[in-house]
Amino acid sequence: MIKRSMLSWCGVLVAAGSIAACQDAQEPLAPKAAAAPQAQAYSAPVVPAPLSTVGFGGRSLTIWPWTADDVAGQLKQDPVNILIPGQGDPRRIREVLLALSGDRSPAFPNTPPFNCVWKDAILGSNQAAYSNGKGWVGSAIQLTCGDPTVRYHLRLFPAGDWTMGGAHFEAQIPGLPEHAVLSWDVARDLVVYDFARSGLLDPQLPMMPVDVGSGSPTYRTIDPPDIYFGIAQTQPALAAYVDAVVVSQSEVRIRNGPAMLVNFTHTPDVKPMTAHQEFTLQLGQYAPQQFCGSSPTDYFYISGTMKSTQDVIVTRNGTYSSTSSDRAAIDVTPVNIATGQPRGAPFKGEVGEVNTNYLSSGSAIVTLLNLQTMQPGGPNRGTQLVTLTVGPGRFASYNKSVRCYD
Repeated sequence: MIKRSMLSWCGVLVAAGSIAACQDAQEPLAPKAAAAPQAQAYSAPVVPAPLSTVGFGGRSLTIWPWTADDVAGQLKQDPVNILIPGQGDPRRIREVLLALSGDRSPAFPNTPPFNCVWKDAILGSNQAAYSNGKGWVGSAIQLTCGDPTVRYHLRLFPAGDWTMGGAHFEAQIPGLPEHAVLSWDVARDLVVYDFARSGLLDPQLPMMPVDVGSGSPTYRTIDPPDIYFGIAQTQPALAAYVDAVVVSQSEVRIRNGPAMLVNFTHTPDVKPMTAHQEFTLQLGQYAPQQFCGSSPTDYFYISGTMKSTQDVIVTRNGTYSSTSSDRAAIDVTPVNIATGQPRGAPFKGEVGEVNTNYLSSGSAIVTLLNLQTMQPGGPNRGTQLVTLTVGPGRFASYNKSVRCYD
């Protein structure tokens, strides 16, 4: 995906289940440091810190309480806020959620985004998580509930005889394939509510909160904060539902309560299926140059069309595989960000990301490949490649390389 840090922001108006775009913000992002002409970074897998141990019913699991974009624990992302002991197969947890209807009344309004149904996630980059059950593992299953504009997003990670989950409620940035996280807790609560209404939890002790040490009472901020203030102005009830902590116009913190441990008596068998999704997005944004720039004030205006596709196959023996791709051929115009005037001739660029997921009874493999390139070659142009591979076994690697043309 195009990372959120690449693009300037505009205000967002959120209606129930939809977002309306606005004009690009008048004040751009703060200038960044100029990129080095050549750069390469490789993260060897490490044991991250701090670790927390959770116990239940004679089982215990030691985890790093966040997900990550790499396997060195340096790109900390989402809190792990759902733990499922005795159920180490995310494919079965997926079956629980896919079987449910979208009617959650009377606990939730029977309107978008609350009456969504779960499906495999499109527009969701793979991440890694760590436990002593499996070491570094990838987000073998990703699910979303809601359309791409406002949705719940859940990543599931196998961890020995446990499953770890990271859930969040998010809104799409207008004109971008990226989402801004609005809440950790409300997504955790909706997922747990759905587990409860499946009828598969132990009635004696269906769930319990557990402190995994992931930064309560808040973790991260809504980025950009304009998204929250647009919601608060047009949909105050939805803003109250998000329940963010407003510090200032430039800082809105996201509440992060305890994780929930969910106690299933059993989970359903994995069913064979195939599914295909497509999503097309028009791009049109000002963007700071992230690599091969000559000045911190180097910006581009980027336009084009991004097409996203996803294919999921579950075989008769239960093997799960999915491939998601996001690709865009873009027109790029160098811009003087102070005046908004072009500072050079337009050229072409390409942006693409491919995520693959494979999960069987004995193996799990997750990969990510993100490529951004400027063409033709010339001064202050280049290519950036980011890869993440987790599995099979305890294999894990992250690599980021930049090549700048002469």
